[in-house]
Amino acid sequence: DLTSWPSSTVPERFETPKIRQNSESAEEEREIAGSVIFHAAFHTGLIKFQPAPHRPDPVALF
Repeated sequence: DLTSWPSSTVPERFETPKIRQNSESAEEEREIAGSVIFHAAFHTGLIKFQPAPHRPDPVALF
């Protein structure tokens, strides 16, 4: 029964009201999210600073 689960089992990323309570915390969350998105895009090849002669193992990137 999913309704009997304690709220602590809910992943933090879904608890947006708690994050948005503090504007400083929300801004930090956005910076972290932007950084994660940037690094993911860089490692997947969406952003390229220089041509790579080989493809590294995707597992090693993260």
